[in-house]
Amino acid sequence: GDAATFSKRGDVIELSRDGDTRRIQADGRTFRIFFDASSIEIFVNDGEYVFSSRVYPTQRATHSISGVVEHLTLYKLETNI
Repeated sequence: GDAATFSKRGDVIELSRDGDTRRIQADGRTFRIFFDASSIEIFVNDGEYVFSSRVYPTQRATHSISGVVEHLTLYKLETNI
């Protein structure tokens, strides 16, 4: 598919892609999210829980963040491979 959605509502954390939803109930305090051209990796609470998925976008990938977000740091790595 060409889209993935990661969300946290209360103590429910989920990753959805193409109708497939993986959900856990946990106190998500920290999230480290890594993505590249075809994959997404999400580490919850320093690796206590991990979500992984493949995504095959048909167009250039776009990303958005919404809601109450604290202490956000974004890094963009460029490669010429």
